[in-house]
Amino acid sequence: MIKKSLYIIAGSITFVLALIGIVVRGIPTTPLLLATLYLYSKGSAKLERRFRSSVFYRKFVQKYDQRKALTLKEKISIQVFAAVMMALSFILINITVVRVILMLCFFAMNYVFIFKIKTYRPEQEEIAPKVD
Repeated sequence: MIKKSLYIIAGSITFVLALIGIVVRGIPTTPLLLATLYLYSKGSAKLERRFRSSVFYRKFVQKYDQRKALTLKEKISIQVFAAVMMALSFILINITVVRVILMLCFFAMNYVFIFKIKTYRPEQEEIAPKVD
């Protein structure tokens, strides 16, 4: 029960951060909403269903959740935006520990996007045969 409660709390935190990310540029909305989906699915079936029926899920997460992949354009745009935000933070913050964490996050992000997240190609979709 405690474990499920922690998943729910963590999912709620990532959801709130994602909502802030919709308004504040620099906070990665889609990855936070993906984390919300994962955490809610571990913590509460009811919260997972509610999240899946939300506009946030449909707008930001649904395509990835259904395909289990991102298009090359989506992958590149997310990576470039995140890299620019991390670089700005790296330049503006002169604290060694924060800079090391940013570098680790940068390498982890690129590893995940390159090796773990599949690239979706529209030509991969099955084309239904025409019935005359």
